[in-house]
Amino acid sequence: MLHCKAMRAMPLRYRGGNRGRYVPRNAQGNPGPEIWIYQRPGDPGLRTETWGTRTPAEAKGPLMPDIRRNTAMRVVMAAIAAIAWFALGLQLYLEILRSLAGAGPMLTIVARYFSFFTILTNLLVAVALTLSLVLPRSSLGQFFSRAAVKAGIAVYIAVVGAIYSVLLRHLWSPVGAQKLADILLHDVVPVTYVLYWLIFVPKAQLRWKHALLWLVYPIAYMAYTLIHGALSAWYPYPFIDAAALGFSRALANGALVLLVFLALGLAAVALGHWIGRWSGRGPARYQ
Repeated sequence: MLHCKAMRAMPLRYRGGNRGRYVPRNAQGNPGPEIWIYQRPGDPGLRTETWGTRTPAEAKGPLMPDIRRNTAMRVVMAAIAAIAWFALGLQLYLEILRSLAGAGPMLTIVARYFSFFTILTNLLVAVALTLSLVLPRSSLGQFFSRAAVKAGIAVYIAVVGAIYSVLLRHLWSPVGAQKLADILLHDVVPVTYVLYWLIFVPKAQLRWKHALLWLVYPIAYMAYTLIHGALSAWYPYPFIDAAALGFSRALANGALVLLVFLALGLAAVALGHWIGRWSGRGPARYQ
């Protein structure tokens, strides 16, 4: 294990006081990703756990745990991704069976499958976790490994579970394989991903502006849904069915859902700030 005196250690400022610093392991001009290791004052050497990998271009971004060295986190990520991919595949298979049984043209059924926020968000979870695990050094892998991106996905999938439980679950009673897909998409993946975010993902770097940035995806989805519904006379959810409720009522319901996204986003940022002040582990910015 290298000692900090052999490196160009860069002290960082903490909200919780000067409790320690992060030092780069490969600070000798190496252009590749740097592994930053936390050291408390008085430690004879560097602590063994790593907190993140970053390229020089990401020097001002939040640190993420080094997933290559955290076996428990890798196992959890792989398990959630596998469940999400399986649930998505199962639901698509059931939709194809419905089309073959005369429920509608295959192209229409598949297009409607990808028009549900539940499907798109579970797909986002599956893709983000898979790329973070399989291609962590790629541009997309690094993007989906950012703490703010993971927090945003946690907000999205939490809303999936909450809205379904409050507004939609009572509207039907699936059985068999459909019930399994329903539970996985609306219960298992949301709960497990939020727990993964709470346990493994650093949160002290979250900023209030992130709660606003996280609204881009749901706003884009609402716009697409209303436009697609006006053209096709089909809406994926009854609370934004402009044909039945009227455009103004559907728009108002959509705005209320966006407020739920905003509230959960602000709660996620507030939790990050509280954890940062309580633990003093998360660096605020390079100085």
